[in-house]
Amino acid sequence: MAKTVTSVNKGPLLLTIVNEAYLPLTFNWLCHTAKLPGVHEKLIFLVQGKETEVRLNQRWPNIKTHTVNQTQNELSGPLKFGTVGYIRMMVRRTELLNALVQANISFLLFETDFIWFENPVPDFIKLGQEENLDLANNTGARYGVVDYEIVVDGKWYKMKAAQRKQFKPKAIHNNFLHNAVEKLHRFRRFGHWVLDSNLRCNTTTVDRLLRRRK
Repeated sequence: MAKTVTSVNKGPLLLTIVNEAYLPLTFNWLCHTAKLPGVHEKLIFLVQGKETEVRLNQRWPNIKTHTVNQTQNELSGPLKFGTVGYIRMMVRRTELLNALVQANISFLLFETDFIWFENPVPDFIKLGQEENLDLANNTGARYGVVDYEIVVDGKWYKMKAAQRKQFKPKAIHNNFLHNAVEKLHRFRRFGHWVLDSNLRCNTTTVDRLLRRRK
């Protein structure tokens, strides 16, 4: 993994972990963020299973990837929140992130069940540099709350149309659902799905999506 990490340009890495079940969401995220300056160049995908990595590389050959487990196993499927498989994946993710922290490597952890109308990373970096962030249990961990004008969570999807129009966030997190299939269906219902039936990028749909925030 060290070789993959050091191949990324200077600055915090954009890091996420992907398994086979999350590939459609990942393709959707990669598709609509392709034109955002400086985003794809910072990416590293930690991929569960070599077959999944091959599929990702075939579709997006310029994205840097690293296989965290060579074989497809129970962590490759749709991991429902709170299940044993889900917890195992979170443990594995924590181990990988700890290795980066111990190596003093700066990174931003994100997930691909998002819509990015603009790049929110500079806002996250600015937040992390603020001196008045709270401390968690005297451990030295610092945390802050991201403004709802920058990122909204899955509650946005449950608002009435008039309420949603009050917000123009840079990103929307499609969370508070149980699995990737439910998230895919919700993206489709709200016009946030930009892939065709073959999971290929539909640039017309992307342009329409990104114009919606303006």
